[in-house]
Amino acid sequence: MGPVEAKGEFKKRLEAEKPGGRTVHLETADKMSDPQIAAKVRLHFAQEARGVVFS
Repeated sequence: MGPVEAKGEFKKRLEAEKPGGRTVHLETADKMSDPQIAAKVRLHFAQEARGVVFS
């Protein structure tokens, strides 16, 4: 979550570091409030715990 440039640089850094063999997943979002960000993070980790694969 953040400006396009920051997101792109963050993705490059994560891919270069190979974070424990994990897949890097970035998603574009418009401006979000703090509660919206928290809900998105909770949803992501709930799906990950259930083994949902992102496309």
